[in-house]
Amino acid sequence: MPTEMLMAVLVMGWNRIQHPLKVNRFLASWRLKHWTKLAYLTKDIILDDFMPYFESITTDKGGIPWMFRPKSDYPCEAHFKTVKEWAALSTTAPLLGMLEKYRIEIPWMQKAEQFVWGEIERIKEKHVFCHLCVPRRLQFLQYTKSKDKAGKALNDLKKWILADGVLCKDKSDEGWGLYGKPHSLSYAPSPESILYPIFSKEMISADLNELINRQKSDGGWHTWYGLSEGMKLEWAGIQTLWTLKTLKNHYKIEK
Repeated sequence: MPTEMLMAVLVMGWNRIQHPLKVNRFLASWRLKHWTKLAYLTKDIILDDFMPYFESITTDKGGIPWMFRPKSDYPCEAHFKTVKEWAALSTTAPLLGMLEKYRIEIPWMQKAEQFVWGEIERIKEKHVFCHLCVPRRLQFLQYTKSKDKAGKALNDLKKWILADGVLCKDKSDEGWGLYGKPHSLSYAPSPESILYPIFSKEMISADLNELINRQKSDGGWHTWYGLSEGMKLEWAGIQTLWTLKTLKNHYKIEK
């Protein structure tokens, strides 16, 4: 089973427990992201199988909601029942980038692009510490036709990531590399990553060594994520897959 597919299975298990109505958007987004890596995705599949759903959930602002409130009695945490279903940059930007990549032009994109540029300007550096959100923004910046605007936004992103307090340089911190405490590999999991050139070879090398040293006795890499021991175990699996892929990308594991 491909690494990305196994990761999706693990994450979907968590999503079903936490917020079951998020699964449809999550699954659709995941399929778009990873089917293209498997050379399975085509323009017709995007237009016929994906866009009708995404267009149906698009808000008046032109963006895709980051999450939905549950509409059933399925068990979930109380805060999911009052969540605001607002459109988000992290959900809209990667889809728009995917459409640009496949040279698709549909009316939906016009308002979505206005929304994305507006959010990039509004949010600025606020979520730069989130190495899960940044790649989604990059998906759009890499493929948009507005190259001048994308170039400025990318330069801003680089500047913000390298600002004091963003990268976690304290390798004794148990949260090093996890949410809110990113390191260089969080933004450059591969030498081909857009943000790879902003980090020194010494920093990349040191972070790779630290990543290797953090392997646990059971062979995996753990996190503090999860509301129960079972969820923590699932997140450990996801973190382990990400780490192995990163180490392989940086030639620390034989292919």
